Amino acid sequence: MLPPHAPNSLLAALPRSGYLRLLTELKPVILIFGEVPYEPGETIRQVFSPGTSLLSLLTLADRHLALEVGLIGRDGKLGVSASGGARPVDFA
Repeated sequence: MLPPHAPNSLLAALPRSGYLRLLTELKPVILIFGEVPYEPGETIRQVFSPGTSLLSLLTLADRHLALEVGLIGRDGKLGVSASGGARPVDFA
């Protein structure tokens, strides 16, 4: 069983040995409201595993209005496709 302080459900669901190997690579990140972790066309360089926060996925509607198309919380990840050698991000 993992320590109860694993903030993300996906991290908490990993086998203990896998979590402990990954733990050395994890670091807390504070994103400021409105900060954009990835822009369309950028290469994914980090994977975010929200614990007590939410990440909102936005796209442009009518070329100027932001439209929320997804929400990632403590049961998800942003940028997970980077682990499979992902190409640049394209949310369109």
